[in-house]
Amino acid sequence: MRPHVPTLSGGWCASRLADVRAPARGDPRGGRRALLRRAAGAARGGAPGLAPRRDRGLPRARGLPVPGGVPGQHAGHHHPGPGDDRQAAAPRAAQPGRPRPRHRALRGDPRRPLGARRQGDALHPPLRGPGGPSAARCRRRVPGRARVTYISARDHRGDLEIGADVVVVGSGASGSVVAHELQKAGQRVVVLEEGPRIDADEYGQMTVAESLRHMWRDGGMTVAAGIGDSPMINVTMGRVVGGSSVVTGGVCFRTPESVLASWQREHGLPDYTPRNLDEAFAHVEKRIHVERVPEAMRSISTTLFDRGLRKQGVQLEAMHRNTQGCHGCGRCNFGCPEKAKLSVDRSYLPEAVANGADVVSHCLVEKVLSRGGRAVGVSGRLLNGRGGRPGGKLTVHARRVVVACGAWHTPTVLRRSGVGKRSGALGKRMTLHPGFKLMARFDEKVEGWKGALQSAFSEAFEGRGITLTSVFIPPSVVAATLPGIGPEHLRHADMVPHIAMFGGIIHDEGAGTVHDVPGREPMVTYRMTKRDRARSRDIVRLMGEVYLDAGAREIFPPILGLPGGLGPDEFQRLDLDRIPLRRFEVTSQHPLGTARMGPDRKHAVVDTDGRAFDLDELYVVDGSIVPTSLGVNPQLSIMALATRLAWRMRERRLPD
Repeated sequence: MRPHVPTLSGGWCASRLADVRAPARGDPRGGRRALLRRAAGAARGGAPGLAPRRDRGLPRARGLPVPGGVPGQHAGHHHPGPGDDRQAAAPRAAQPGRPRPRHRALRGDPRRPLGARRQGDALHPPLRGPGGPSAARCRRRVPGRARVTYISARDHRGDLEIGADVVVVGSGASGSVVAHELQKAGQRVVVLEEGPRIDADEYGQMTVAESLRHMWRDGGMTVAAGIGDSPMINVTMGRVVGGSSVVTGGVCFRTPESVLASWQREHGLPDYTPRNLDEAFAHVEKRIHVERVPEAMRSISTTLFDRGLRKQGVQLEAMHRNTQGCHGCGRCNFGCPEKAKLSVDRSYLPEAVANGADVVSHCLVEKVLSRGGRAVGVSGRLLNGRGGRPGGKLTVHARRVVVACGAWHTPTVLRRSGVGKRSGALGKRMTLHPGFKLMARFDEKVEGWKGALQSAFSEAFEGRGITLTSVFIPPSVVAATLPGIGPEHLRHADMVPHIAMFGGIIHDEGAGTVHDVPGREPMVTYRMTKRDRARSRDIVRLMGEVYLDAGAREIFPPILGLPGGLGPDEFQRLDLDRIPLRRFEVTSQHPLGTARMGPDRKHAVVDTDGRAFDLDELYVVDGSIVPTSLGVNPQLSIMALATRLAWRMRERRLPD
């Protein structure tokens, strides 16, 4: 029998527990100062608007012990009735337009766990046991009130123990897709996310610094440590409901046919053909509105690169992105102010929660629970301690577990759960698509920030393992990365309006390893192969030559320690082969391949349907299952693979 635990049905929560929204234009609560007060909670592990004033967010919740105290031990549970759709908050005077509170204040020690019926917990009204009312009844809307959709565990006091049909760990590009597809199929889904939930209206108003602080993991400073003659690689990831899809440029490529052919030939994946994946790709592309970026939205920086590239007999192609109504403000990585980028927090999760899924933020999952060789849930900690630190214990009982933590964190969760150790592949051969940006100074004014962030690309050098993509980071960041100190740096910073920029990635071999270390974050090392070291120098040389052909006066290679820009002759004389890779400035947004899928447990962690070899009813659906690097941005590939796996999942009966 299934354990008797409460589940988040989402039908009984008052409107003040709904998602955090920015005030409407003209609202007296608006303005920049108010926005910063609301955003301050995220810095302490909270969602904007919840930390500074308790009465604007979810009220402090008390312990939610399982009825009977032990999973599987039944006890009388409460069936929600018409009088239970009330808030658990202190009484307040009646206000115009606000219904009079219909509850009494709780007495006694607020930290003492109470029974589920009388604890007055803000999470209690939407809780029900397996024998409770039907899902349709529990999820009905109360007039004038919103159904529970997004819940911040930071505002729950003590431990939390709940149940669902399926628990999805991670709300990014893969987790949101799976949650949406399974909830649509009628399964009760709970999505757990470590970061906060921030509404698009709020993150669209954030400055670059505020976005880095509230939505990026480690403030955008995560690093893969280079070993030997390998560079330190800055790996940027999202830590927010919606995951990294919220902080990407929105670039969408289908998996190249040459890559799929290698999967079939070398990795035992005969079903992964362009034809078999076409339906999943088309399904995702329609939902997130993948479209071509028009040439009119290209920045002058991109146009100049195209001018130089044409002299080599090549021209740029239009980029595909998941946008609708974009006007090219260039802020994709830091929260679209126009709400034009259809990241999963806007394209998948809203429909999932409308169908009954619940998204719980501020949950740090540590391991998968198992019994009798089958996954039965997850455990971890609520980030409801002081300053957003781990506090109460989290336990979610489920009939199926889906891990979607990303290639950086999935190996740690699986290792702690005793999964994947026998294959020898877990945490090994991470690919990163090491990325390089090169800046060039022109006589004419460029103002490269005016235009779409990523509007064009070239695959003409695919045979050399190189994909070129347009990019232009915010001018404040451009100025900060220019060389010099004091007056010399100021002189270079004055050049920013005349600076053009272009970027590219290399199709790397698996060279990264995920190590478990004390603390919340794993350590990743990366030993670049000889072939990839050559490609790194090749891409820098190529981009510099293209900009010189376009008429650049100075080139700023991504090499640390150079005194300044290099003139055309100086760049041509620069011997890149003699400069250690450790001095190269390298970034990445695409960690992949640390829990690869394959036909057997000897070489893979999961099978071709994402099922773990070592534990039944455990699935992995994120970028960690991708067998090789793709050579292109992986967002669309990850979402299409997750869609395919979710369709397979819903065909399999949930265990009793």
